[in-house]
Amino acid sequence: MVPRFSTLSSLPCESCQLGKHTRVSFPKRLNNRAKSPFELVHTDVWGLCRTASTLGFQYFVTFIDDYSRCTWLFLMKNRAELFSIFQKFYTEIQTQFNISIRVLRSDNAREYFSTQFTSFMSHHGILHQSSCAHTPQQNGVAERKNRHLVETARTLLLHSHVPFHFWGDAVLTACYLINRMPSSVLHDQIPHSLLFPDQSLYFLPPRVFGCTCFVQILTPGQDKLSAKAMKCLFLGYSRLQKGYRCYSLETHRYFISADVTFFEDSPFFSTTSESLPVSEVFPIPIVSPPDAMPPRPLQVYHRRPRVVAPLPFPEAPADSLPIPSASPAPALPSHNDLPIAVRKGWRQAMVDEMAALHSNGTWDLVVLPSGKSTVGCRWVYAVKVGPDGQVDRLKARLVAKGYTQVYGSDYGDTFSPVAKIASVRLLLSMAAMCS
Repeated sequence: MVPRFSTLSSLPCESCQLGKHTRVSFPKRLNNRAKSPFELVHTDVWGLCRTASTLGFQYFVTFIDDYSRCTWLFLMKNRAELFSIFQKFYTEIQTQFNISIRVLRSDNAREYFSTQFTSFMSHHGILHQSSCAHTPQQNGVAERKNRHLVETARTLLLHSHVPFHFWGDAVLTACYLINRMPSSVLHDQIPHSLLFPDQSLYFLPPRVFGCTCFVQILTPGQDKLSAKAMKCLFLGYSRLQKGYRCYSLETHRYFISADVTFFEDSPFFSTTSESLPVSEVFPIPIVSPPDAMPPRPLQVYHRRPRVVAPLPFPEAPADSLPIPSASPAPALPSHNDLPIAVRKGWRQAMVDEMAALHSNGTWDLVVLPSGKSTVGCRWVYAVKVGPDGQVDRLKARLVAKGYTQVYGSDYGDTFSPVAKIASVRLLLSMAAMCS
């Protein structure tokens, strides 16, 4: 009377589906690689990086040709730059290879579905394949490539003790090297050689990332007894010039030059010069789906220094216009040079901060004692972003100018005391020991 379960192909039980439903497994990809270059291009945006690069970048986007697995990587300051970067990439492929991209595969990030992006894809007849919501496995080629790039960049930084704000240069160097290394997916063929069979792998001999180098000074008008070279940090290779990419910590400038002498056994930084842990720069990838919330660690309130204006040296990504050899690029004007208090959206954040200070009774009005000077205050601004990298809210804080205090007079007075994490751990340990 009871049927054998082995004879049932399925058990249509609604309650079982509601209570025991699981996700579909994803087997390893079969050998269904594209048959020709740029028949299928994978893409993904990585970021937000917690530490801005030397030139202010916090994201990068990759485009991977499925046939050759050759990768193009572009640094971005925000996600809104994606459309203009894709336009340049599409034009470059058409011009250099005389081929049009047929299919673009991405995740469901909103920047891939903007009105401009959708219109451009429709106009050029490009099919846009996107993964299902919370299913990064369907965009596995781009996701795995980003992990490979970040792991390689992290290793380059740690091995040579290079400060983490040079992560943009490390990622570009990692992409350059990976494109010129054998790939198991290609049966030990080299991605660069598949697309450029007539070109040599390296137009310049590869060097050790982060080593000490000396760049010839070619600026006219130098004194006869002045130094002939400048000590720099080696950070990679130029994409459009036959030169090495070097950085001077003395002038805070990038140089692209072929007249470089390397001390490859001598790292520029002997010890780690950044106190920021590497996980703050390259977050450790989470294997669980994006909607799964990881356990929240113990948080201690502290205020980090915030950079309001961009750094004074210019932007010089690898895909930018050629820069004269051994000469710095000129600085470019930016809208961020405007006073931050007049930008749209910050006024309400300041009003909310003042209301909170008054409601909490933060200060009392008293008569200034004789012989004492006041400590001024200033506004500090920050943009808070969500897990998806989108702007969550604007935050404004009124802080005291502690650097105006005088040693021996009011130097020991603290406006906003903050406990160190070591002190918190010690307090919790003593509380546990004493019950």
